[in-house]
Amino acid sequence: MLLTPTGPGTGLTFENRTPAGMLDNSIQSQVMALLQAKTHRGVLTGAELTDMKITLLGGKQSRVHTVGGDFRKTTFRAVRQGLMEAKNVLLEPVLFFTITLPKENLGRAMTDLTRMGARIDPASFEGEDALLTGKVPASEIGDYALTLQAYTGGRGRLSLSFADFEPCHNAEQVIEEAGYDPDADLRNPSSSVFCSHGAGTLIPWYEVKRHMHVESLYEKDPDFVPVYPKDTRTFSFALPEGYEEEVEQEEEKEESVFRIRKPAKDENLNFTERKARITAQEKELQEIFERTYGPVKSMLHNPENEERERVYTKEKNPSDPKYEKKAAEAPLEYLLIDGYNIIFDWEETRELARTDIKAARDRLLDIVSNYAGITGQITIVVFDAYKVPRNAGEVYRYHNIDVVYTKEAETADLYIEKCAHSLAKKHRVIVATSDAVEQVIIYGAGAVRLSARGFLEHVIAAEESLRQTYLKDD
Repeated sequence: MLLTPTGPGTGLTFENRTPAGMLDNSIQSQVMALLQAKTHRGVLTGAELTDMKITLLGGKQSRVHTVGGDFRKTTFRAVRQGLMEAKNVLLEPVLFFTITLPKENLGRAMTDLTRMGARIDPASFEGEDALLTGKVPASEIGDYALTLQAYTGGRGRLSLSFADFEPCHNAEQVIEEAGYDPDADLRNPSSSVFCSHGAGTLIPWYEVKRHMHVESLYEKDPDFVPVYPKDTRTFSFALPEGYEEEVEQEEEKEESVFRIRKPAKDENLNFTERKARITAQEKELQEIFERTYGPVKSMLHNPENEERERVYTKEKNPSDPKYEKKAAEAPLEYLLIDGYNIIFDWEETRELARTDIKAARDRLLDIVSNYAGITGQITIVVFDAYKVPRNAGEVYRYHNIDVVYTKEAETADLYIEKCAHSLAKKHRVIVATSDAVEQVIIYGAGAVRLSARGFLEHVIAAEESLRQTYLKDD
């Protein structure tokens, strides 16, 4: 992503400059649609972004592992990554003003407007009246119309209209009062998710460039002209104290290891010769160990181990209070289900949803309720309702399971991620969803992933087990 300021009054604009063949057209369309649909937030106060162009320069995908949903959160995190690295300008709404007042009150009006940080055009006169025009920050003008009426004896008039957004005149004060922390905003995270050995790992924004495997496609535009004056106050985020020194030390260490590395002596040996050399080395190490600590005894069929196993595996008294306390403190098992993700993955519920989405939800809840009754898991089914205006969310009990409809601006993904982070600290948490990005994130939180198809197999197996146990043929 390339983030470029475009100047006052331009709003947010978007452009796709992905080289041909780099990304599938469907993925490019998805990314551009996501960029235009989201209300992007800044990193200084959390206010809405404006007067900027976001350009898609390219990306990378796996023909085997990449699915459509992977680019949804990746797109939003890429924008935040750019904002954290950039020099940010806090803007404020500015108004055009026109003041008509008696000449004798002109000095007072100009003093007041200057104190507000207004830019005043040269005054003009018409008879006994003076006319002032210019721009003033919307936050400063307040109820000045009443003040004007008071000191002019009712002869002063003030009219206002929106002008544009311009650099804030008291940015430091506004930022301090807002107290916004971009790293703590769960809905607009500044970190990135990297996959390491099958697990999702959160990487802070300042470490992303050290881990990413996509080369930057940015080329500096020699014709770029800054849209704000050179003295405009900008804000950027500092790296953690001592971070740069730590990186330099690690790089020097890696370079020194690379320089002193010598070719292995057995690089030209065949497999049999290398195996014989390794066996001889292991034998030599064992001889050194035995000379120091005595003979190495085999632990297989050791009488002490057999006695220890007999003692530890003897039957426990179930009425013993200490075992009752341990049973009460045992971790619970939670099952979190992304409702609509499951509905549109399973064939039965997907067919129902084409004609009646409510019927599909009810069918899913019935299936999940039966499954929870068999397994005894604490089950929560989460449905998206984030696009419903002024929706406060809803939670209710359906037989033996909990059903959640998220509130406005909160997706099922976000709700499930928060629950997984909170519950996985003390309990076993399973999340049923086929959203690949969400799977990576909840896995990083310590939860167990279960795809929609895998969940269906569990449901079928549980019902079959129940049938074999209680519904045997006569």
